[in-house]
Amino acid sequence: METRLTLPPHLLETIKQLVIADVELPSDLRRDLDAAVSSATVVAVEAQRAVPDTERERERTDDNSKSDHREGSEALGGAEEVVPPTIDVEVLEQLSKWATSNDGRALLNRKRLDPSNYLLISLLAGTEVYLPPSQRDRLLASQNPEKPNPYLPSYLSPAAPSFGREFRSLSKQLTTIFNVLFSVFGSAFAVYFAATTGAGWDREHAILLGVLAGCVVGVADGVLVWIFAGRLEKSRKEARERGAEMAKGSAKDGLKGAEQLEEGGEKPGTGEVSTAAETTLEKRKLRLRRRGIGETDD
Repeated sequence: METRLTLPPHLLETIKQLVIADVELPSDLRRDLDAAVSSATVVAVEAQRAVPDTERERERTDDNSKSDHREGSEALGGAEEVVPPTIDVEVLEQLSKWATSNDGRALLNRKRLDPSNYLLISLLAGTEVYLPPSQRDRLLASQNPEKPNPYLPSYLSPAAPSFGREFRSLSKQLTTIFNVLFSVFGSAFAVYFAATTGAGWDREHAILLGVLAGCVVGVADGVLVWIFAGRLEKSRKEARERGAEMAKGSAKDGLKGAEQLEEGGEKPGTGEVSTAAETTLEKRKLRLRRRGIGETDD
């Protein structure tokens, strides 16, 4: 099964330069490159034709009612996906192999083309493996969304919850529910008991007062739970964003250092020298004493 790669604009331009320069290529390589360039041209023409049709469809849906607009959006969403220009990876490998040979390098230099643009790493830069929509949908359907991604950090990759984690989460939810119910019914019964025994109210008015107290406590508990859940979700979101920023890293210092090196090395100093540097760089004066011929150290 062949592996198809997408043709980014810079790769397509590189291949076009090679084809237009009329370099003496092997026959099979020339045929494959011509086919790739022609397919890219056809795709570009089809994309330009599809743009006016899409604009007319949008204008028509804007003039219709809301139901017609919804139907037009579904029709646009269900349109067939435009196949991008692709090329076989073996063709790029063959082109790189030819460009790195002595004959290929000489021909490229003769046509004033840079041989480094036809190295395999330069040809594969920016390309992506192309999969047909049906095959891509099957692969996505076969993947488990809860499976951890080995290419992402642990805090960004979804992990399957363990039994202990699910049990603790369920116990917390049940505890919250029982606390709310206990506070509601407990406050209602306490108000009813106080109204019938202490205040001497009749049973009907005591029940009504107890129900009212239970409703007030229930609303208060609901507001507290909602506020707590909102703060918890906000803190989790901030933690995820902080982890993502830490994963990205920062290259500002490195870029500044690179710019300084490109400008010509170290920048001129301000003239201020620290005391440590002064003591280190201070010149010591040596005084030499002349000695006579017959003079000794005694």
